[in-house]
Amino acid sequence: MLYALEGKVIEKKDVHVFLSVNGLVFDILVTPTFAEKLEVGTIKLIYVSMVISEENVALYGFKTPQERDIFNYLIRLQGIGPNLVFRIMSALSVEELVECLEKGDTKRLSQIKGVGAKRAERIIFEAQGLPVKAGERRLEESVRSKAISALVSLGLREQDAVNLIDKTIKSMGKSVSLEELIKAALGGSGEDN
Repeated sequence: MLYALEGKVIEKKDVHVFLSVNGLVFDILVTPTFAEKLEVGTIKLIYVSMVISEENVALYGFKTPQERDIFNYLIRLQGIGPNLVFRIMSALSVEELVECLEKGDTKRLSQIKGVGAKRAERIIFEAQGLPVKAGERRLEESVRSKAISALVSLGLREQDAVNLIDKTIKSMGKSVSLEELIKAALGGSGEDN
C-alpha cells in the first residue's frame, strides 16, 4: 500500500498532478486548492490513497496525512464512493468538512453537487465515528505546516522537515507554540545532545 510519494511535479492539468518519482510518473488527483499550491518543477511530498475499482485504478493526493485519513474513512461509508468524497473535499476545506460532520450541518453538505439532502444526512449519521478531532486537526494544519515550511525554507528537504516536526510534536505534545516547536526541532527534538 502506498503512503506517500515524493518527487518532482512535471505537469498539472486541472486536478491532475503528474509526479515523477525515480523514473516513474504518477497521475495523482488532487483538490483544486492543493493543485494551485503545487508548482511545476518543484519537489513535493504528496500523501496518497490508491483506490482500485473494476474500471479504474486511481491515486488521490493530499497535503497532509490527516486529509488522506479522512478521505479513506469516508470512502468506506456505505454508498459513498471516492469520486463523491473527492468532490466534497474539493468543495470544502478539511476544517469545514469536519465542522459540518461534527455539527450535523446537512444544509451545507447538501449544496455540493451530487450530495443532496438525504445523502448529506446519511454521511453525517455514518461519519459520527470520524477519527479526527477538530482541535488536533487545527494544530496539524496551522502550527505543524508552518513549522515544516520554516524548516524547508532553512534548507531541509521536505520529508526530513516533516519527520523532524512530527517527532518533535510527539515528544513535546500537541499544545506547543510555533516558536517552541521550531526551536525544539532545530535543537534536536527537545532532547539534550
